[in-house]
Amino acid sequence: MTATALRMRSAGGFASPKWMTFKQSLELGGAVRKGETGSTVVFASRFTKSEAPAVVLI
Repeated sequence: MTATALRMRSAGGFASPKWMTFKQSLELGGAVRKGETGSTVVFASRFTKSEAPAVVLI
């Protein structure tokens, strides 16, 4: 889910545009109401593939 999609969902009745995971909520002493559902979030990142040095076993 993109940041834009999260912002659009936040505008739909939430007072704050900030999001956290279930585990983050528990760690901070929060609670999640029974029956609440989550949103699918997809993490994407760029990486550079590097060749590993050759290993020589003697």
